[in-house]
Amino acid sequence: MDTVPVTEEKPEGLSDSQSENAKEEHNAPSATKQIDEEEEEEEDQPACIWDTYKKFCGVKILVHEDYDAGLGGTLFDGALCLCNYIEYLKTNENVSFKGKKVIELGAGCGLPGLLLASLGAAVDITDIEQTVELIEENIENNEENIRLGEGKAVARILDWFSEGDRAGFDGDYDFILAADTVYNIEVIRPYLETLKSLSNDHTKILFAHPAPREAKASAFFWSIVYDEFHVEKISTQKFVPGESDGFQSPTNGVFVMRKK
Repeated sequence: MDTVPVTEEKPEGLSDSQSENAKEEHNAPSATKQIDEEEEEEEDQPACIWDTYKKFCGVKILVHEDYDAGLGGTLFDGALCLCNYIEYLKTNENVSFKGKKVIELGAGCGLPGLLLASLGAAVDITDIEQTVELIEENIENNEENIRLGEGKAVARILDWFSEGDRAGFDGDYDFILAADTVYNIEVIRPYLETLKSLSNDHTKILFAHPAPREAKASAFFWSIVYDEFHVEKISTQKFVPGESDGFQSPTNGVFVMRKK
């Protein structure tokens, strides 16, 4: 597969001033992940709930979405692009995921993790406590796919801010899946610490980063990620037909990362 190496110094999409400003403006304060009461839905207001089918690698996956599950209750573009890349690896490069040990971070609906479980991997699909019930529901909805693929999927709580949560995972993973996980500047350092704690010498991190929802968070991420990881951008044109505008930037797309 043709790949486009990304400079270890900084992506060309960031100017020197952007990179330095991102570092200077971030003081790494702790942050709560509780939804602000003002943003919660009123009890008498119906929740936004819907089901859709997504097909990859010949597997038809039922995805249940629910706004009551918080930010992760919606299926974002990054998960779809990551699944397209997984399909490309399987069909064009004969990559087998059967028997592989996988974890998905900030999984939300859990689509990429469900796909790999359906392809025979043992997958820990993780998110914060508020979202885990949705993941469990999606695992149940796709248990026949997982059984036929001889895989396994387990929903688990993993809060990146919690050292106790991170300590509950052994880190011996073949693949880490992460899509749309750079969304707030406060989560960047805990997120990178989580990636490091779950990685070993052979772990591949498959990271989908479409057009960022918060530009400062994206800039800060790219200003520090090269200190801890080798990063390689994959040509999105190979697996995203009609490459969307959101993936045109050198700092947006699908990346393969490894811990240094």
